[in-house]
Amino acid sequence: MTKKKADIPVATPEDSVTDQPMKKDKFEVMPDGSILVKERTGLERISGTTLAECLGLSEWGTPFTAACKVLDLYKIPMNDKMRLGRYLEPKIIDFMRDKGYAIDSAKDLFGEDIEDVGGDYSSWKSHFDHPIFGGHIDGLTADGKAIVEIKTTARIEWWTDAAGNAAIPLNYYLQASLYARMMEVDKIIFIVAAVEPGAKPQNVKLDECVYFFEVDPHPQIDEYMDAAAAFYNEFIQNGITPPPTPGNSKDEDCMREVRTIVDTSMQAYVDQYHEIKSEIDRITAAYLGELDGDLKQLGESIKGAAVWGEELKKELPAADGTIYNLTKNTSTSFDKDAMAADGVLEKYAKYSEFIKLEQSRKGVPRKKKGE
Repeated sequence: MTKKKADIPVATPEDSVTDQPMKKDKFEVMPDGSILVKERTGLERISGTTLAECLGLSEWGTPFTAACKVLDLYKIPMNDKMRLGRYLEPKIIDFMRDKGYAIDSAKDLFGEDIEDVGGDYSSWKSHFDHPIFGGHIDGLTADGKAIVEIKTTARIEWWTDAAGNAAIPLNYYLQASLYARMMEVDKIIFIVAAVEPGAKPQNVKLDECVYFFEVDPHPQIDEYMDAAAAFYNEFIQNGITPPPTPGNSKDEDCMREVRTIVDTSMQAYVDQYHEIKSEIDRITAAYLGELDGDLKQLGESIKGAAVWGEELKKELPAADGTIYNLTKNTSTSFDKDAMAADGVLEKYAKYSEFIKLEQSRKGVPRKKKGE
């Protein structure tokens, strides 16, 4: 089925990936290093740029970095190469049109221009509606039979084999093949500008550096999409990343970016914990202070009600069986002034008695009748 412009399903803004940053208190790092997202947007999709990554087939990322991107934990940092590509894309399309190629750009198809979209790549709305996959195509041939992908490269040799035939880098090949499946077309056209690193955009001469490759979708794209769907169901659907691989520089770089958020979040946790604990301590101190006063007063009342003499009741049971012991003790005190005047402290010793109340055994609640 050939896609016509009016037939292309475009995700609405509420279906697109949000450009709001992940809230710092909505995820946590698990003991194995995987990251659990506690509050989801429900809008996460595997895009063409993360397809090879989630399968472990990209030289630019890993399954861990892919999941971090899809779950909106890690933004793809904009760099000079990406800025150059965004600047050149509409100019390359115009250049190819001047050469006789009929191409409909994203603006023609969806009413948007790459120069007008702005924001982070992951915040752009998907050009097709799918529960697992999303993405942003560069264009279609005017007859609607082929996906058009615009790329820049430092060396065109990376796109060809020894015989000069097309050898598309796998991550780009899978990206465009996914888009071909989503748009239901059977051809892919890569238009590649070979630009020296550091070149100023206005100095790029397209008639000297643009190459054209026409290929079929990757022969294993359906298998790769099935594997990516399994990755989605295992990780993305459950809001968790796979654990990072120790020693993997890409995972470590990504983790450092996420750790910055985690560290900031940790301070927020500590501050909130301290605030709540301080309030609990204040309330507890006030409440216990009042109870402590009541307890002392009741203890004195018990002592005052005790029967003195040889038949002193030494064990007082509480309702739950707890036993409190009353013991008769003798203490000695001295009239220090008189003793000092007489010169003999021990001669004037005075004796008094007091009652000590203490718990000797914790009881258990008494059973009610019939229990």
